[in-house]
Amino acid sequence: MIAYFLFGVLALGALLFVLDWLANAQPFKVARFVSYLAGAGFVALSLFLIVTGRGGAVLPLLLAAVISFWRAPKRDRASSGARRPSPSGGMDEAEALDVLGLKKGATLDEIKAAHKNLIRKMHPDQGGSSYLAQRINEAKDVLTKFK
Repeated sequence: MIAYFLFGVLALGALLFVLDWLANAQPFKVARFVSYLAGAGFVALSLFLIVTGRGGAVLPLLLAAVISFWRAPKRDRASSGARRPSPSGGMDEAEALDVLGLKKGATLDEIKAAHKNLIRKMHPDQGGSSYLAQRINEAKDVLTKFK
């Protein structure tokens, strides 16, 4: 009876840990976790079918497991520090103003204040991504080049 209770407490703790991690994880990590979890589930189900003598259904499950592991995201370039190019190939003044939420004719102080406010929220150390931080920094660079 105590063993069941301890198992339940451990299972609940593990579930809460995983849910907390999922709530705070970056989307690519969640996608990778789900892919690996699905693959592991297919492998476990395949082993169960083999042990119970129903091995005929195993091949499709093993194939699904291989596909699940193969399609799992390998790496997130945004959180790995790799710099991605701007989607437009280069940022112009209008796009930079839009990124920082400013209007044409913004002063240097307004640009710096908008940059500081956004980078504080979107920095990778604060849960943002390096891609967003790069775009915010690029916008500031573009706008201060004109000042």
